[in-house]
Amino acid sequence: MGVPRRTLRSQVAGTVAAVAVLALAGCGDEESRYVESPVGAAWGVGAAGADRDGTLVLTGQDRALTVPPGEASGVVTGESFEAPAEPASGDPRGVSVDGSRTAWVLVGDALVPVRAGDGEPHAAAGTLGKVGGREAGAVLPGAVPDTARATTAVAVVDDSAVVVGSYADVGSSDARGNVLVHRVGGSGQPALLAGRPWTGTADRPEPATGIEPGASAPATGVDLDDVVALQPLTGDRLLLVTSAPTEASSGRLSFFLLAGANLTRLTVDDAYAGVGTPGVSTSVTAQGLVIANVSTGSGDKPEPAALSIDPGTGSGSVMERSAANAEGYGTLLVADSDGDDLLAITPPGVDPDDEDNDVNVRITSRPVSGD
Repeated sequence: MGVPRRTLRSQVAGTVAAVAVLALAGCGDEESRYVESPVGAAWGVGAAGADRDGTLVLTGQDRALTVPPGEASGVVTGESFEAPAEPASGDPRGVSVDGSRTAWVLVGDALVPVRAGDGEPHAAAGTLGKVGGREAGAVLPGAVPDTARATTAVAVVDDSAVVVGSYADVGSSDARGNVLVHRVGGSGQPALLAGRPWTGTADRPEPATGIEPGASAPATGVDLDDVVALQPLTGDRLLLVTSAPTEASSGRLSFFLLAGANLTRLTVDDAYAGVGTPGVSTSVTAQGLVIANVSTGSGDKPEPAALSIDPGTGSGSVMERSAANAEGYGTLLVADSDGDDLLAITPPGVDPDDEDNDVNVRITSRPVSGD
């Protein structure tokens, strides 16, 4: 991988009282903590998640760092996180926090979850590894027979189950066709949750983006765009985020709530995929709000922002915008270890008024908006 990965640990303390545009500018004081970047000012943090024991997991640019609880001051450095060679081969690509608030690092092209605390692969790792092989059609209901699939999103439900979004990798204009979402357990047959299989243009179902905001359709009767984020919710519900490329962006996002057999399109402010992998990351607060890190700008200058989405009301809006560093990465907002507060994760070089943020990741705790 070139530069060695490091595992960095620290517990975040302190609060920031206001929610406003660039609210974190000038936070270089005792309320903020700092983690040494593995590659200096060039590192972009693409995703983060907090474990129930207080450990914070950061991933970005094929590296994963963990920041355990503690009261150490100054800039923290640590050890490298290394996923087991099998069945989770590859580099870190993201973070998922399950319903018990256990943090998992998503590894390799298959996005196999590996528990951050002990490096144990998820029980569904074996099945996820088969999604990218030609046996995917025999493993996943509705998948094209004898055709490998590309995994675009994985989220951990609990120790025994995950949800996965994938599409048929057929190498044609229909390469993004047959986008499906499945629930995969450690044993037993995976279940198709959303997306309808189709074999050609004449058989192609209506697009999910044709659903009006606030309206619903059968979840397995629509054609999905690329699924770029999945967020399990209480009551066996699931938030889906899909992305469709436009002339001015890598992907315009749409948000859906899966409840039972129905897929409801949510009313959410315009948003686009951000830079890096993943381009969208999510977490859930104790109040049930989904915090999604996205971009609100198209073109070659991303505008990092965090959305607050309320599945109960079916709506979401921008809660905060962030400046971006030279690579286009901005501050991420994620739920903390119990979901009562938020952690603001600021990659190096975002805040020009904070010298400590020049080459270090800044971490600040703050209340959820409205608290």
